[in-house]
Amino acid sequence: MVELAHDKRGKVVKGSQAEFLDLGEGEKLRILLDKSNSKVCVQELSIVEGICAPWHYREVDDDIFYVVSGQVQFGIEEDGNRKTVVANPGDLILAGPYVPRCFKALKDSCMLEINSPSGPAESFFRFMASRPKDAWPLTEQEQEHIRKEYRIHFVK
Repeated sequence: MVELAHDKRGKVVKGSQAEFLDLGEGEKLRILLDKSNSKVCVQELSIVEGICAPWHYREVDDDIFYVVSGQVQFGIEEDGNRKTVVANPGDLILAGPYVPRCFKALKDSCMLEINSPSGPAESFFRFMASRPKDAWPLTEQEQEHIRKEYRIHFVK
């Protein structure tokens, strides 16, 4: 008989204990869970109307967005074709590794962003929060750092 290893994890995270990051330009992030043996990271992303993430893909993690409030336009590539969809509260968007995606807040919005495995996503957001808030767009050197360190690629 084969014995299965059981991962016995349990955790309660109070919102007041979450790590808060100000990403500038009306984008705020609370990292709710990232110490889960690299299995998952859960983040609350608050964005004001007009804030966007450019087309990009991740090498490592599934990127799951659940819209809590507001309205967000997502671009996602499915079967080699890029399409746009407007997500409202209760809608969920999944983009796996190497799937290009982007988004833009059509209204002030709040989303849960879930990354599995954890690691690259929250480290990337900590890097972005450490940058000067008015330093846009990203320089070529910063984009290269993001590619190497967090395995996130910006695409046209």
